[in-house]
Amino acid sequence: MAPELLCDGSENSRNSPAVDVFSFGILCVELWNGGPPYSDEQFAHGHQLIEFVRNGDRPSIGNNCPDDLADLIRHCWRDNPLGRPLFSEIVEKLIPITERMKNSVTSDVEHAKLKLRHGTEKEEQSETGSKKSDVHMSSGNQKSDPSGSPPPPPPDEKTPLLQNERHTV
Repeated sequence: MAPELLCDGSENSRNSPAVDVFSFGILCVELWNGGPPYSDEQFAHGHQLIEFVRNGDRPSIGNNCPDDLADLIRHCWRDNPLGRPLFSEIVEKLIPITERMKNSVTSDVEHAKLKLRHGTEKEEQSETGSKKSDVHMSSGNQKSDPSGSPPPPPPDEKTPLLQNERHTV
């Protein structure tokens, strides 16, 4: 709740867009942190929360919040309602923030996909003993076995040959 509502509660302050801007800042923290805005603070009674806000204290934004978003939230929480941004200004500031965050998430997802693919290839290597490309590349160079069975896969560092075992290709 905006501090001006806690101090004077007049009709003028209740209908002010600045009150909604303050609430928008609170909502941003709830969404970013994934929980109630004042969960870090301990309030046994409602009047303690009122004093907390009246004293200029605000909920924790969180350490992993991007600086530009945290600055926007703090701007929405200014004590003086006239110092808070208009919603048109908020939207103008949010567009590049959300674009950058979207690009960052997309980049993180692509990186995770590559790691997953790389991990899958490693699993396939450990199961088959070679990469698919190794099998395709080397299949034409191998002598055919008269029994028709495929030749054994080449050894890798995980399955060293026994000292007395011979490996023929």
